[in-house]
Amino acid sequence: GHPWVSSCRLVDRAIPRGCRVPKAPLRSFLPALGDSRRTFRLQKVVAFPQQTIFGVVAAVEQYAEFLPWCVASRVHRRIEIDGSGGLLETEITVGFELVKSSFRSKVMLQPFQRIHAVSESNQFIDDLKFAWDFTPIGDRACRLDLELGENEQRQLS
Repeated sequence: GHPWVSSCRLVDRAIPRGCRVPKAPLRSFLPALGDSRRTFRLQKVVAFPQQTIFGVVAAVEQYAEFLPWCVASRVHRRIEIDGSGGLLETEITVGFELVKSSFRSKVMLQPFQRIHAVSESNQFIDDLKFAWDFTPIGDRACRLDLELGENEQRQLS
């Protein structure tokens, strides 16, 4: 594995003196009645450089080594896009005890700034979308903004 994967712990640490922590714009919306869409947002400041944290999130092949409930992760295809990033076609398997599920995603990488993924439906979700945004705070810290949205698969009776 990559040396930075095992050494990076995504925990809060003291922000270097003199660094200003930018705030993400607040967005709020309520789903319509009967809408099964759920959105989760997380903002966290970590005491690692933007490039390091981007590298950890972009290392899909390594997810099973450090993400809870991730039992397997693969990159099926990698496409470079003229120095402006790339596209990954991935498959991740998550599981807990007897329940396991895999989902395939198309992941767009905008180096050091953004990772955006759209997943295909599976037996549990109709769609899953997530976006990681990386904002540097000086040379030694980074603000992470994660937005995750999903629609549950409705069971017909």
